[in-house]
Order: sequence, then structure tokens, then C-alpha cells
Amino acid sequence: MGEGLESSRFWVRARAASCCLGFALVLAGCQETDLGAHTMPGEIAYEDDLYAAAGVGDDRLWAAGYFGAIYYTADAGETWHKQDSLTEGSIYDISFADAQNGWAVGRRGFIIHTRDGGQTWERQTSPRHPPRHLFAVHAVDAKTAWTIGDWGSRYVTRDGGETWLDESFLVDEEHPVFTYLSEEELEAFERGEKVYDDTYLNDVHFLSEQVGWIVGEYGQIFRTADGGQTWEKGEIQGTLAFDPVPFDELQGDVSRERWDYLFGVAEKLIEKPYLRVRVEGYLTPAELAQVGNTTLADDRAQAVSDFLEGEGVSQERIRMVNPTPFDESTVDMEEFQASKLAESGRAD
Repeated sequence: MGEGLESSRFWVRARAASCCLGFALVLAGCQETDLGAHTMPGEIAYEDDLYAAAGVGDDRLWAAGYFGAIYYTADAGETWHKQDSLTEGSIYDISFADAQNGWAVGRRGFIIHTRDGGQTWERQTSPRHPPRHLFAVHAVDAKTAWTIGDWGSRYVTRDGGETWLDESFLVDEEHPVFTYLSEEELEAFERGEKVYDDTYLNDVHFLSEQVGWIVGEYGQIFRTADGGQTWEKGEIQGTLAFDPVPFDELQGDVSRERWDYLFGVAEKLIEKPYLRVRVEGYLTPAELAQVGNTTLADDRAQAVSDFLEGEGVSQERIRMVNPTPFDESTVDMEEFQASKLAESGRAD
């Protein structure tokens, strides 16, 4: 009997709720509906995507992200308060050296600095023009900070941001892409101007004023032990090298005779998901003379890439190396074609 009574009460409450909902819907049809986001003071707005966080001590934390959002909590996240970031652009990272001094960085070289825990922020000037996106920042102390981003961007301040020094990664004569620079870039290089390396740097972290790391795309890791005066590129252990895949003359598809070999390659790559895969295609001098360009080498590289992807190797891990440039006027094509020749058509 008790159980039946309890069920009856539940049914009455549910039906009452349905009636109230129906009444509310009728009213909604008679007035404007506000679908905007609403938050109470001390809350984070749900439409603000957040990309980064920085903490000091046990209870102070800052979070930053989309549309210039910066939130601050002084009670371990019980309440959050939005700060004025001076931008409506995305902020990609934020870092504090202590409870008062910090930096935030973001789109198009955006840099801001605070000396009062974010109560007020001031804009600082990126040393590079045109400015590049900045993806990470690390505050080493109240005066020193490093920030990095796309196109090899690497800046440091040692005076609290009054000045930022441009120590970006550059292209020199020993760099693999030097031979592919455009005439305009080569002329700039000859004049002693900086030619920036087209590489994405994604994060930076310092253990002390002297020891720090920078990481970027395609497994790049750089370490300094002297406060950034010099950087050493790390080598990831476990690199795999595979035998070239031969192609039949003038053919851009992998022949069935090579399938078993590529099956084995794919299995090894799947077992090591942390490794990036570099694929480059080649052709013979006779094939180049007959075809007239290097697109056959591109086809071979793509065929191997498609095969590996079909066997479960993520497309995001595969990089096509030295493809035929879209704008041939920017490259010495005779030199480029010579670099794509091999005794037999193959893809590495």
C-alpha cells in the first residue's frame, strides 16, 4: 500500500510539472525569447572556449581563451571573475611568475602583461612585423618571459616586457629549404635581412632561468642550458627507416608485389603512434624526360601515403616531403628536378 501511494504521488507531481511546462510554452509564444548566454557573477560563461590555465599557490588560477576571455579565481575555483584583456581576439596561453606578474599571448602577435594579478593589463609590442600568432608563453620571473608561435616565432623579454627581443628561428645556407627560397627571399638574405623558418612552435617551458625547452611540429624539441643564449635540437630515439618502395616504369600506383611489404610497414607504424611519417617520391631521368615534370614522383608519394592511411596510419601523422611546388616561378626547377631523380622510380 505504501509503495502504491508513493507512486501515485510521483505521478501527480509529474503531471503537474507537465501542465506548468505547457503553460510556459504558451506564454513564450506571446513574447520575445532571449536565447543569449546568462551567467551569474563569479561564474564562467559557457560560450567562452578556454585554451590555457596558469596557477600560483593552492588557490590562485587564471584561465584564458576565445574572444579575449581571461578568468581569475582566488578561492581554488569556487568563484571566477572575468578580467579585461584589451582584446576580442583569441588568447592561446597565459603564464604567471608569481601572484602579481604574468603575461598572456594570442592571435597576430598579441601580448599583454600585468603587475597586479590581472586587475589591470597593459598591451606590449611584438618585435616582429607583420606579427605572427603566438601559441605559448612562459614567465620565468617578474622580468623574464619567453613566447613562441608560428613561422619560427621566438621572443624573449628580460625587462618585464618593456622590450621584446626577436630570436626567431631563421633560414641559413645550411637549412634544407634554402635552395627553395624565392628570388625575393634570396635577395633579402643577401641584404642581411632575416628570412624566417616556416615552422610551428607550440609550447615553451623553463625549469629555471637557465634551463628550458621549446617543442614544435614534426617532433621538434629544443633545449637550452644557458638561458636561451644557445639552443640544441634534440633527437627522438626510436626513429624508423624503411627500404624504398620500387615502382614500375611510368607507374604511379603501388604494384601488388609491394603490398605485403607495405602491410608490414603499416603494422610497425601503428605500434609506434608517436612517430611522424615522412614520404617522398622520386622518378628516373628517363621518366622525367618522357613526362616533362615531377608530378609522377608526387603520385608515387601519394600512393604510399594512401596505402598506409588505408591500413590505419592516421593521415595527420603523414607528411609529404618536397612535393612539386605550386608556383614554379619561386623555385629553381632544374635544381629541384635534379633532387627528385633516382636510379629507379621509388617512394621512401
